[in-house]
Amino acid sequence: MTTLLATAALLSGLPAMAATSLTLAVAFLALVILLVGLTTGKRTRAARTSERSASQDGARQALRDSEVKAVQIMSREQLGVDRVIRCHLSGRGLHVNPEVSLSAVFRVTNPGNPKDAYRAFASIRQKYVDFLITDADHRPICGVEYHGSGHNSGNAARRDAAKAEAFSQAGLPLIVVSKGFDANDLGRQIDIAVGTRHGRPASRRRSATGYPDSVGVAAE
Repeated sequence: MTTLLATAALLSGLPAMAATSLTLAVAFLALVILLVGLTTGKRTRAARTSERSASQDGARQALRDSEVKAVQIMSREQLGVDRVIRCHLSGRGLHVNPEVSLSAVFRVTNPGNPKDAYRAFASIRQKYVDFLITDADHRPICGVEYHGSGHNSGNAARRDAAKAEAFSQAGLPLIVVSKGFDANDLGRQIDIAVGTRHGRPASRRRSATGYPDSVGVAAE
């Protein structure tokens, strides 16, 4: 702005031809600056793309140079919870899905503030729910979290709060059980969640003897 004002003041005191020449020179200079900026921006983007590609190539090479093994995705305690849930859902056309990423379960939108939506999604996209119960078409019904040995380490409270908020905002129940949980109580909570999502009261009950012996693993 200062340059333009100075140029205008200078032009006002020059003959017409000189003023025209100076105007053309200024316009040419502005065009050169614009082209340089665009070229620099393209080079910067190209450099970033090249760096990302190099990083991805390096990561793949690191995998090739490393030993990769498949591991069991559940602890012994979690297996006990899994078996209780599967036994309770047996024959009902429902599914239990372990270790599901919240990024696959929830979509976050905020038309008035897309940046807030992105920040909200970022807070949950790398988090997982221990078990996600879904209907026959894999529509979510409820989540089950198991807080077993060592759960309260690190920033567990913050992770738990983020998960609970996401489920609450989506209108999905999140059932939380701890070590030594009661299998019948877990079954009742699942029935309530299923009944709520299907628009009818839950009536299914199961005695403790209806569950596999492995439930004792979680209650030790």
